[in-house]
Amino acid sequence: MNRPHIVVDITAHGFGHLAQMSVVLNQLMRAQPQIRLTVRCNHSRVILERFIFAPFETSPPPEDPGMIMHGPSRIDADASLDIYSSILTGWDEIINDEMRALDALKPDLLVSNVGFFGAAAAGKLGVKAIGLCSLNWLDIFSAYCADNPAATPIISRLEAAYGAMSLFIRPTPSMQMTAFCDQQSVGPICRVREQANPAQVRKIRNMIPTPHIALASLGGIPRDTSWDILPKVDGLTWITPLDAPPGRNDVIDCQSSDLAYFDAFCASDLMVTKTGYGSFTESVCNGVRLLYAVRPDWPESEALEGWAAQNACGRACTQEDLYSGNYLDKLEALLSEEPSPDTPDANGAEEAAGILMKSLN
Repeated sequence: MNRPHIVVDITAHGFGHLAQMSVVLNQLMRAQPQIRLTVRCNHSRVILERFIFAPFETSPPPEDPGMIMHGPSRIDADASLDIYSSILTGWDEIINDEMRALDALKPDLLVSNVGFFGAAAAGKLGVKAIGLCSLNWLDIFSAYCADNPAATPIISRLEAAYGAMSLFIRPTPSMQMTAFCDQQSVGPICRVREQANPAQVRKIRNMIPTPHIALASLGGIPRDTSWDILPKVDGLTWITPLDAPPGRNDVIDCQSSDLAYFDAFCASDLMVTKTGYGSFTESVCNGVRLLYAVRPDWPESEALEGWAAQNACGRACTQEDLYSGNYLDKLEALLSEEPSPDTPDANGAEEAAGILMKSLN
């Protein structure tokens, strides 16, 4: 009996796309372990295995430029336009190469979070393609570059590539999207406390003597700010993903302390971050207080920040305040509040996995 084969393209633009897609894949593979899964992503296999717990193969990913960024929040529109313009000159060759790669893999279904070349090639091969993400590069690129006439042919190509998808699954909350194909909304997609290692969560809480723990994270985009700017607060210990500053006994980092990031998150009662899908949904759906820097120019922000305002025990600050540590008053106010026990149900992964299973029939 042939095993159904799914090829999954995952953007390596930070860790958010991998975190979002992995929750769905883990759900899918628990329900249908006979599926053959091939992951195409520029993250290393070591990183992939921290998120995806089912057996999977890997294959080289298609071109996926995303957007050029400086630090975790600033988009370089001019550099992004230059990259896409360069890609446009070799567009047909890239599609042909991708068609050969997909034809060799012979998938029954291609799922993309959230590149477009795989979907475009799948459409030409007659392979069903489904997108899944809270954003897409067509609308992100258009938001920053559409005013430049050089972007017009690029946008047309992106519309056609995403239009090759038979369906685009939009987890709650998602940005407003162009109607490039049929779209279906599902609930929030994120990890929940039950997926953490309870022994490790207890270990973290036992090793930290303060009553409060705050996780400071800016996602998987390289940053250019030292964690030494984290404000000192009586009764609070900070956890950072890496690079705890010397001389700060109130700051520990996951890397040198051998802590899994999500276990550290589940041991924390407050998250300090930028506006982003993964940090927002994990904080809100797990009842963790949320202090975040707004991103006025980021196209996802309206949906994410509006949803957080309705559901989170949260406070917003400016990016300038975040990167200077100037948010002590908001931090102390949050720590004095109790998150609501009524949190949104993170049921989007189960819903999305069900859609993917039906698409294989």
